[in-house]
Amino acid sequence: MRDKVEEELAFLRYSMEALERILVLYQDFLIEAPHLSQDEIEEESAHLQEELSTYNIDFLAHEAVRSIEQISSYTSHLCEIYRLTLSRLLKKKQFGERLLHVRKTR
Repeated sequence: MRDKVEEELAFLRYSMEALERILVLYQDFLIEAPHLSQDEIEEESAHLQEELSTYNIDFLAHEAVRSIEQISSYTSHLCEIYRLTLSRLLKKKQFGERLLHVRKTR
């Protein structure tokens, strides 16, 4: 289970870094655009589109959401396992305390 969570976290990290790079590209373009001529804007826009074509934005976003959902599912499952384990340990502890109390009172 831990390996699955780590795998999903690695893919989520990759997706988020790629999406962040895309946002930086857009941000840089939007910052530069007001200072450029129309020809330069068209040239930069074409360059931006070329760079963005290397990314499948829909896939990255979809997979990031999927990874988050998987991690959430794994985490919920692990929390339930820990809760059950702690509950069992508490019952064993209480049983042991009762047994010890019965032995002391005899």
